[in-house]
Amino acid sequence: MKKVSSFVFAIALISLILVLLPSNGKGGHLGTYQFMQTGDNRYVLINFWASYDAASREENIRFSEVLKKYDCEAQGLSSVSVSLDDYESLFREVVKNDNLQFSRIYREKKGFSSELAKEFQLNHKFGNFLIDQDGKIVEKNITPEDLEKRLKKQ
Repeated sequence: MKKVSSFVFAIALISLILVLLPSNGKGGHLGTYQFMQTGDNRYVLINFWASYDAASREENIRFSEVLKKYDCEAQGLSSVSVSLDDYESLFREVVKNDNLQFSRIYREKKGFSSELAKEFQLNHKFGNFLIDQDGKIVEKNITPEDLEKRLKKQ
């Protein structure tokens, strides 16, 4: 599998610090700093979605259910849900209504035109990345069902 270059990974993390809005309202720096400091986790699942895209929203909900079912943090999996929604109010409503269970939930204010979307080469398509602690993309566009199979093996 492709390895995320340290430059791309660094840009992605810097983008999380500078651009993303956490849903908890505490400010981007606190939530991102804590996320970056979780060295015990072997994997990070980053899922990109938007409330206006039914398929990506449904998949986000299914990921959330898998994350809730298994104690993912204890199993070495951090999860980041990144919404590419234009409107913060809609984003907050969906997060609340869908009862999302990710380690961190953010809204990328600039959507697909953001540096984060460009660095992950989303090309106006939603998707996800399972990244190991070395920055290697272990899997791209893993399904919630495949993630569950992987978690059952651990």
